[in-house]
Amino acid sequence: MHTKITTALLNQYAYDEKPSFSKEEKDPSTNLTTRIELNGAGYITIMLLSDKQEVGRTILSKANYMEILQVNPAYRKHGYGKQLIAKAIAHCKAHKSPSMQWVAYAFNAYESNENGLSQPDLVAFYKRCGGILNSAGYFTLDLTQPAALALA
Repeated sequence: MHTKITTALLNQYAYDEKPSFSKEEKDPSTNLTTRIELNGAGYITIMLLSDKQEVGRTILSKANYMEILQVNPAYRKHGYGKQLIAKAIAHCKAHKSPSMQWVAYAFNAYESNENGLSQPDLVAFYKRCGGILNSAGYFTLDLTQPAALALA
């Protein structure tokens, strides 16, 4: 049984573009569904869904820049962020990309204050995932390095 994906959910998480391609896979061992979508603007959305709600999502641009990595507060500290990064790595590797890039920041005051998500926490998480922070504030993950291979 697949999670019902509503138009509102798609619009909210895919920059208001209708997906031109979508695929769902359910993992019976975790009872989570992975949904991968390509929208008309070329963004790839990867969502983890429980039977009842969204666990988290990541959005990649055409150039494999990770625009968003969001795990809903109730699901944090359970490894779902790493699962989303692993799925993003797998997608990038399947499309022959040598690396991924992203910036670590809390989206708003609600995230950083009320849910205990802070810039230092995000930086530490991304470093544990193998991201290397450069002087411009961008993380780069070389998909041929052991840290990325261990996640994929």
